[in-house]
Amino acid sequence: AVSRKTPTPPFPSAQRGTAPLSLHFRVSMAVLEVKAMSEIAAAMAGGQKGVLMFYATWQDASRPGGQLHQLLEAMAQAPENAAVRFFTCEAEAAPELSLKMGVEMVPHFVFLTTPSSVLDSFAGAEAPAVVKGVQALLTAAAPEEAAAAAGEAALEERLKSLVHAAPVMLFMKGNPKEPRCKFSRAMVELLKEQKVAFGSFDILGDEEVRQGLKRYSDWPTYPQLYCRGELLGGLDVVKEMAQEEGGLVSQLDLGNETDISNFAGAGADAAAGTGTGAAAAQPDPAAAQAALEERLRSLVGGSPAMLFMKGNPDAPRCGFSRRIVELLREEGWDFGYFDILQDNAVREGLKKFSDWPTYPQLYVKGELVGGLDLVQEMKESGDLADLKP
Repeated sequence: AVSRKTPTPPFPSAQRGTAPLSLHFRVSMAVLEVKAMSEIAAAMAGGQKGVLMFYATWQDASRPGGQLHQLLEAMAQAPENAAVRFFTCEAEAAPELSLKMGVEMVPHFVFLTTPSSVLDSFAGAEAPAVVKGVQALLTAAAPEEAAAAAGEAALEERLKSLVHAAPVMLFMKGNPKEPRCKFSRAMVELLKEQKVAFGSFDILGDEEVRQGLKRYSDWPTYPQLYCRGELLGGLDVVKEMAQEEGGLVSQLDLGNETDISNFAGAGADAAAGTGTGAAAAQPDPAAAQAALEERLRSLVGGSPAMLFMKGNPDAPRCGFSRRIVELLREEGWDFGYFDILQDNAVREGLKKFSDWPTYPQLYVKGELVGGLDLVQEMKESGDLADLKP
């Protein structure tokens, strides 16, 4: 690799080789020569990832026709790399792009999951490192995908905590005092007849849990009854178990767990669950709060930039959320998002977690930036562009 000493192009002429600067070449359709970020963004508009090589015409390995150019040509034409666009840029001819990408040596490679999200970058002329970088890029998730995966992992952890919230947990429509469907009512009556203490969760109050638990347990309907975190089934299954010798207490080996004195409180989930009145179960509130904080921590770090808003970027549900999306898009930000209208536990919990009472809220690398007013001020001062991850 050939180093330059100044922080901005041009590269020092003393380090140049003998190749004439007037060298002309033809770039194949597979590798695109660029000078600006806008050209890269346009080429990646279809959702492709990108590999960008900065070169100099006086540097043997990276110059047009050199070893690394030929390597990019070959990789660009390989069918397994169809999801990647390959770019080259003459560093001295594009000082703004070179500075933006932190180019201090040529060749310099940048691997992009999106036009504004860098997975990796390095300087050097080692072909195996370039091949390895492309392979890593192919398997890397874009920020939105990473955020979705983090959200799914956080939900699974929450569901695991909920199904273990009491020795016997009922996920139902409504609560034991006011069931909101006949199947839930019948399940509550059966458990009371069998003298089974149970915690409950109203799935009508949390759509994320309602849909997520169907996948988690591979059981498509409600109510659902769990014992020590394991799914027993719905009303029909529990009826059959109750008819076996010894009833549910014996079948589930509950022993003195039917004694409500062994449980504390009257609700299985501090956020949205309810209990059975005289026969209720509740987990440690501190444990429930810790689970929520862990979920929030995972969500705010789910993408390099995360926006908690009302609605989604393409259909905001309030003027403040709409405006902050416009500001971020004007600055070319890629960001994950979370619709707080779909999850009241997150909506209320994040206010305490971040000590910020309103929405939208913008986070960068897991740290709160602020709301619309702060983001607006940062855009006007130029700080928003500098903060972009």
